Formats: sequence, C-alpha cells, structure tokens
Amino acid sequence: MRKVNRVPLIIKQGSVRVKIYTLAHRGARDGFVHQVAWYVGSLRKLKQFTSIDAAKKFAKERAAILASGDHAPIDIRRAELEELEAAKKLAGGTPLLSVVEEWNRAREICDGELLAAARYWKSRHGSSVKKIGASAAVDKFTAAKERQGVDVRCSYNKVLPHFSKRFADTRLDTISTTMLSEWLDRDFAHPLTRNTVRKRVVTLFRWARKQGYLPKDSRTEIEDTESARTAPMKIGIITADQLGVAFEKIREKAPRYVPALILAAHCGLRRSEVHGQSWADIRLDNKILRVTSAKRNTPAKRLVPISDSAVRSLREFESKGALCSNLAIDRIRDICITGGLDLPPNCFRHSFITYRCALTGDIPRTSMEAGNSSRVIHQYYRELATEEEGREYFETFTPETA
Repeated sequence: MRKVNRVPLIIKQGSVRVKIYTLAHRGARDGFVHQVAWYVGSLRKLKQFTSIDAAKKFAKERAAILASGDHAPIDIRRAELEELEAAKKLAGGTPLLSVVEEWNRAREICDGELLAAARYWKSRHGSSVKKIGASAAVDKFTAAKERQGVDVRCSYNKVLPHFSKRFADTRLDTISTTMLSEWLDRDFAHPLTRNTVRKRVVTLFRWARKQGYLPKDSRTEIEDTESARTAPMKIGIITADQLGVAFEKIREKAPRYVPALILAAHCGLRRSEVHGQSWADIRLDNKILRVTSAKRNTPAKRLVPISDSAVRSLREFESKGALCSNLAIDRIRDICITGGLDLPPNCFRHSFITYRCALTGDIPRTSMEAGNSSRVIHQYYRELATEEEGREYFETFTPETA
C-alpha cells in the first residue's frame, strides 16, 4: 500500500490530533482504504476503514475520548483481553480476585515456595486420592445413607442439591476453604441455615475422606470454614396454673388430644416424638414410657418417667396403636392460643426440662430423660424454677381426674 494523500486529514479536539491517511489498496472496493492514526502515550495505534465517512466518525469519537483522558478501557489490546478471558476460564466459577487472594495467601504460608509445597503435598496425598466431581460425590453419599436406612428426604436432600448446583463437576479434592466460605456467605444469610448447611457438607466431606476421595490424614476444607454466630436460644416456659388452663381448654374443645398434651408437658417428648408414640411403649403400671419414634444413634432413644398425675390421666385414654394424629401438638397450640393462653414456642418441652431439673437437681438424669446433652441443660435450663414450682407443675393433671 502507498499513501495517496501525503498530507493527512487531521481531526482536532483540544490539544489532541487524530490523523486520517488515504492509502491505495488493490483489494479495496474502490481501490483505497482510510487509515486512522492516534497515539496513547508513546504507543501509536492504527485502524483502517473502507469508507472515509466511517473513518472520520471514528476519528472524531477517538479524539473526544483522548481529550477527556478516559481512554484506558477502550485501548486494552486484544492480547490483554484474551489473557483476561483465559484467566476467567481457569478460575471456573470462582471470582478472579478470590483466586488471586488465595494464591497470595498460599505463597505467604509457603514462604514463596508454593510449587515446591504443592509437589510435597502431591507426593504424600495426591497419588492416593480418587477423583470425583462434587455432584457425583453427593449422589454416592446419599445413596450410601439410604442403604444404611437413613431418611435423607428432610435432611441431606434439602441441603446437598445446593452444593451440587454450585460446584457441579468440580473435583471434590480441589474445592478450597475460600470457595466454600464464599458460597456459604453468599447463599445462606441466616446464621442457623448457614450452620445447618455447613454441618451437612462437613458430614459429606468426612464420608468422602473415608472413601478415599479426600486425603485421609488431614482436616477437610469445609471444617476450616467458620460457623455463623447465632443468637442465644430463648427458653419460654409456662406455669402450673397455665398448664391447668391448657388442660381445661383441650378437655372442652378436643379431649382426644389430652394424651398428646400429657406426653408433651409431663414427659417432655418432642413434637415428632409425641406424634409417633405408641401405646404399646407406655407402661402405666411401671410409670415409665419408651420413646417410640426416637432418632437412631442419638440420646433421644430413652426411657422417660411418667408422673403420678400423668398416669391417672392417661389411664382414662389407654388404648392400642398410635396415641394421636400427626397434627396433635399443632392443634393443641392453636386451641390454647385462640382461647387467650400465651404459649411460647416449644414451651411444653422447655417446661418439662426446666421443672424436672428443678425438682430432681440432677442434670445428667434430666438430660437422659429429655434426650439431649447435659451441657445444653446446664447452659439454658438451670435456675429457671424452684423445687416447689417443679413439684407443683408435675402434680397438675386434667380436671376430669382431679
């Protein structure tokens, strides 16, 4: 190509000059191309157009941008753009800034010898770790739990699909603490929800470690994430008088629910335990019951004493089969609250533990009867009631048997 106009057309904008040269070009439609030339610092840049009008329009726009000083974003070279896209691809779904932060932290830990540290880790762990994607690991884990008889519908199947969606085919052994922390922080704002999700994923990672999908002699990455701070549990209890009023209202409106109220208030059974309780596991002559629907491998599998007043009330309803329907506790609360009685959440179980602890003064014994830990009872239930108040509470029974 040769220049046709040796004196270029100059587009001015303040102190900025953008030049347009017309060049002879055999391949062009009319035999000419129009080349726009400008400088960014000491770097000369060129762009060709087949139309002089297009060249003039571009030159004016570029002159205006250069005059404003805001030319950096549009002057990123193609190589720089390609480099940025390649970096994003290597990072996968992790933000580039997080990748750089993690890399920088790793260099600090290894005193700059990151590759040497990685080779050492590989020599100890890498060759023995089996490769598996996050989603495939979840599928294998839930299948293993189901074979063990674990009901995963309301636990793992409510949480782990979120993990599978986020990490998909990412190899389990490459998912870092930073990646996991960012996922938990972004997708699970509520502290209790975040902690529940973290707990399930910890179980998944520990299972994967046993199966050889993660190094066996080190902590898992999820275990190094932080648990969210939660507000202290609030314990709401009712008095013996309030329990008496509750018995009166249930007697009047729905007497079939009286046994359920007795098991909740006098025996401290959880909602699901009340609904799953069988008469066959209640021994009134021995003043004791075995929790029918207790969770496997937890302190909830237990024997619970039945107070004298509760025995007298239950004899009136003694039967076979299930003790109540699956919504008994919900109906009891609805009837009582509609009738003007103030019932704090989970107040029947809270009241049982509080008054039982006050009456016996024996925290380990109360923990076994309630199916939770001595630490929880010591932390939340001690010194909320006196021994006399405990005795009065457990002597409360239904009006018909008074």
